[in-house]
Amino acid sequence: MLRAATVSALTLALALTSGARIAHSQPLGRVVDTGEVPWPDGAYGVPVPLDGVRPSSTGALRSWRAPVSVHPDGTVDAATTRAALEHSERCLDALEFTHGLPAPQPDGLHGGDPSLDVYVSMTGPESEAVVDALSVTERFDRASVFVRVRPSADRGVFQRRVCEAVARAMVLGAKADHTPAFVDAMAATFARFVTGEGPDLDAWRALQAHPERAFWGRDRTALEARGSSLVLDLIEARWDDAKHKVLHALLWGASDHTPWRAVTLWNEPDVLDVAMRAFRDEPERFEGVLLEMSSMRAVVGTASDSFDLAGVRDPSLAVRPIRTVRYAELPRRVTSEAMLDGTGFVTVDVDLADAPPGATMALWFHGAPWQRWMVRVMRVGADGHLARGLDSPVIDRGEWSLQMDVLDGYTKLTIVVLDLGDMTYEPDQPDRPAGFFALSLGRGDTPPSPTTPR
Repeated sequence: MLRAATVSALTLALALTSGARIAHSQPLGRVVDTGEVPWPDGAYGVPVPLDGVRPSSTGALRSWRAPVSVHPDGTVDAATTRAALEHSERCLDALEFTHGLPAPQPDGLHGGDPSLDVYVSMTGPESEAVVDALSVTERFDRASVFVRVRPSADRGVFQRRVCEAVARAMVLGAKADHTPAFVDAMAATFARFVTGEGPDLDAWRALQAHPERAFWGRDRTALEARGSSLVLDLIEARWDDAKHKVLHALLWGASDHTPWRAVTLWNEPDVLDVAMRAFRDEPERFEGVLLEMSSMRAVVGTASDSFDLAGVRDPSLAVRPIRTVRYAELPRRVTSEAMLDGTGFVTVDVDLADAPPGATMALWFHGAPWQRWMVRVMRVGADGHLARGLDSPVIDRGEWSLQMDVLDGYTKLTIVVLDLGDMTYEPDQPDRPAGFFALSLGRGDTPPSPTTPR
């Protein structure tokens, strides 16, 4: 029912926003408190890209059935060039005709014809998409792109690199103003659909190493950005349907056209604005979805991962708790080790191995009052079984408390603390971690106090 409701909601979202143009009297779609003076142009948004400089090549191998050409340089042999063309054709066909992405934007006669140009070199980047030019005829921001790929002796790795590069070109051709992290995430997720291979677990680990940061923030590294495909994989597994309607809505659910004089692309509503509308009928709305995704990220790769997203049991993929406390050590006070950004989260574990039968527990949460928060307490069994989470509402005044039965047969509690920031969720802004909190944990018969040890 939730999946159906989500798809219905985003259908309405697309009807209301697709093709719409934001009033150009307010370039970024938001104003200061007076309601009259717009934010200065360039304050937010992805910088308008410069036309990319194409690499040199020794020739071109052009497809007769798909809009793609492969350009090798002197470091690449004929067999590798043919393999690159085969991978490109397969990925283009699958992404367009099976998974619903639009064909890449034509680039005029750059590279010799309007097709997508794939430059292959042993000395180039592993997988990269470079904006060639922004369209001046479309009603919203779209870009023609060329891509660069480094071959690999591993056929599967080479195919993944080509597919991710092609997918980036198609994402930017659909909507050019997404943040680089989102573009890389979409490319990695859709490439996985095509290749049938599992996710890049090293990229996932890079994302999971810093859960306190915004998952699609501007300051993600390239590896973390690819790892943020985990978020899209969670959405696809939990809320999407076989036609990827939710992912499509996030890709192009709303759009605007940037005038030639701007220095940043006008991207309001952005991807998270669309997500807020698409998930508005979920319990606790978009904030509840963020809490659910954070909880799923906390256990990915473990026996508690009911969706088996990684395809392997690998606890190193799960978010590492900032603190593990034994029940016998309670009461204890746990504080955040790092400042949290909006959509960032951390976890705290309570080991119940030494909890007596019929044990109870109390929890007090104290968070920075200028942030919004949510908290979930998950009971975890020895076999990984999760009891239904005990969730807070949106905490808007910095305090929340819970008294609970530990329940016999469970081996630990995992407490997920999610920072919602100011609930505007702007992926194009620089990371501004400003959230800190303290958790006071106590047994039911020994509640914590201001002097509780840390």
